[in-house]
Amino acid sequence: LQYEEHRFTRKGVEIECFKLSSQKSKSSVPSLTGAGLDDQEFIGRYRQEAAVDKALDNGNSIVVEGREGVGKSAFLRHLGKRLLIREDKKVIHAEAFALEESSILYVARQIVESILNSVEEANSEIDKKFRTGKSGNRSRIKKDPLLEKLKSLGVPYNAYALKHLLPNVKSMLNGHSKSISMKRRDPNFRKSEVVKKVNNKNGLEKGESEMVFKFMVQLLTKLGDCVIILDDIHYSDIESLELIVSLIKARMRNVTFILSTRPLPKQPSQKRMRYEKLQRIMRQLYRAINVNFVRLHNLNNEECNELVQNFMFFLQNSKGKRYDFDEEVLNVLYTRAKGHPTHLKSLLCWLYEQDLIVLRDGSYVFSNDGAKEMAYSHIPDEVGQSVRARLDDLPGKAQKLLKIAAVIGKTFSLNLLEKLAHIDSAQSNKSHGAEKDSLENREVVNNTLETLQDHGFIEHAMPVDKTNSMTSISVKPRVQFRIARLFGKDDNWKFSVDIVQEVVISCIPQQRLDHLRESIVELRKDENPLFRI
Repeated sequence: LQYEEHRFTRKGVEIECFKLSSQKSKSSVPSLTGAGLDDQEFIGRYRQEAAVDKALDNGNSIVVEGREGVGKSAFLRHLGKRLLIREDKKVIHAEAFALEESSILYVARQIVESILNSVEEANSEIDKKFRTGKSGNRSRIKKDPLLEKLKSLGVPYNAYALKHLLPNVKSMLNGHSKSISMKRRDPNFRKSEVVKKVNNKNGLEKGESEMVFKFMVQLLTKLGDCVIILDDIHYSDIESLELIVSLIKARMRNVTFILSTRPLPKQPSQKRMRYEKLQRIMRQLYRAINVNFVRLHNLNNEECNELVQNFMFFLQNSKGKRYDFDEEVLNVLYTRAKGHPTHLKSLLCWLYEQDLIVLRDGSYVFSNDGAKEMAYSHIPDEVGQSVRARLDDLPGKAQKLLKIAAVIGKTFSLNLLEKLAHIDSAQSNKSHGAEKDSLENREVVNNTLETLQDHGFIEHAMPVDKTNSMTSISVKPRVQFRIARLFGKDDNWKFSVDIVQEVVISCIPQQRLDHLRESIVELRKDENPLFRI
């Protein structure tokens, strides 16, 4: 739904708000259009874009991997817009949500409805058909538009598949006594209607999944050349993801999939059974011959400069001209966000709303001397909420180690971290009478650090020359970590983004924070005698 500005008066006070309108988007891909942003806002990713074009020319599907907020959804929208402009293929869009990850075939229902909405309307003469009853009265025949579109495509009716893919249509069909009574003579249909064993734990039965797959193949075959874009498959329900993997492995010539996902952690904190199924499905995608993987990383300095110029252009609704940023402002933005697009936009939006940056002599500069210090210390609300939500998803052991590392600093060594974790565990065991903490084991600490790296909180502090030589999209963080262990004498780690470290510190109670800082001072005195002077 679209919205428009609206004003009304309440008790003599004029209030400005937004009013939802009933006009729907005419596009069959609402998530790819109507975003209010020009296509020029998309910055960089030229190498990844070329890799996607090459894969599409070869008829291969693509899986886009990247951390949270790195720009996967924006990249998929950009690809969808380019495909819409070419007009040689239909673009079907679907998106998975965390709240619907337990709903069976939720994503598959989105795909089917998007496909049917992209089909031209059926013949309008259908509404003119009537039937005559025993009393001679004529009544209009009820026709469902989605079923009519399936009929116009030549897709045979499949009650087993439509029960899951179009449940509203299926419930409407149950009102026709004659048709349903004839179908109930079939023992398989009667069993599926009476038993209804489909639930969140067991999923689809084998026969039902086969019928759904057969129906999807028939539907996609009749559709013609198309590209199906699915965002955030790590939130997808298992049944839809298994169906999509089966369709990819079927190697249909006219259908290509573009998927996006986050790297799955090695040791999930919650929903272990679900993550094991997701890992099994992702292994099937890795082994598939017709699937190409593309990794998205944070933006470099030049791309950040171009991004903030374009974003400021849209914030001010400027016309025709984009202004440069002062080098000091760019250094602060890049240092704080480390090229993370979401963090960069949130920080820039806050600076603009607080009037901490102004336009002078054709470039944006800090408005006063204290603006720079505020930019270095401020944590945007959106970024803080996102980091805290990710922190809550971690296991308790990983949360504890991450908070200890945050107190040490943005960069920390494994040796100091292990000693501080030992002191903190001893203090905790003494006060609470708990058993010996497992973080005192170096192997457990190493495994926990790898878990934090999988979740995108930290990364190995590799030498700069070695880091630049391993920026290929095919090198995964875990492989980079193993290679880094060969180059670095000191096993040093660092936070992926400085703001993340500051948010983690804000989650530590003050009493524990003071205790950890005192312990760090004592440890550094023991390591360096000059530190005592």
